[in-house]
Amino acid sequence: MSSKKITIANPYDENDIMKMKEFEENNKLEPYVSNYLIEERNNKKKELYDQELRNANETDQIVYVENKNKVMDYCYLHIEKDIKSCYISFCPTIEPNERLKLLEMTTDYAFSILGMEEIFIQISVKDKKTMEHLIVCGYENLGEENGEMSFMRENEIRKETELKM
Repeated sequence: MSSKKITIANPYDENDIMKMKEFEENNKLEPYVSNYLIEERNNKKKELYDQELRNANETDQIVYVENKNKVMDYCYLHIEKDIKSCYISFCPTIEPNERLKLLEMTTDYAFSILGMEEIFIQISVKDKKTMEHLIVCGYENLGEENGEMSFMRENEIRKETELKM
């Protein structure tokens, strides 16, 4: 049985920061995410951070697939609550072996937990593997612009409701 799970990075959890640092080092990435988490923690009281996550119209989250207490892959989730849309962008990794799992779990999280109606994703035209994953997960290819491919997926419940009307 797989112990993979999706986790939302928490700037007040030292383990999350350490796992992100390790992932960044292993993938030869700049320590952007770990530094961002530390900066959030140092600049905001936990109560204010939690309140902003609950009440702000626009929020950002770092979502990662974890297996055996290690980050396997992660993405950024920009959430716009008023229009029930979110934007996913993926981190560059040496081997995005968990990209499909991350995509499936983040899509489910956005629709089921956050109540989003649309998800948008932009990736490089060179990222063929992620393109394949997007198609498998039901994303519609919206085309290419400036070397970026755009994809979108609507929440199936919303689509069914619109068809009945």
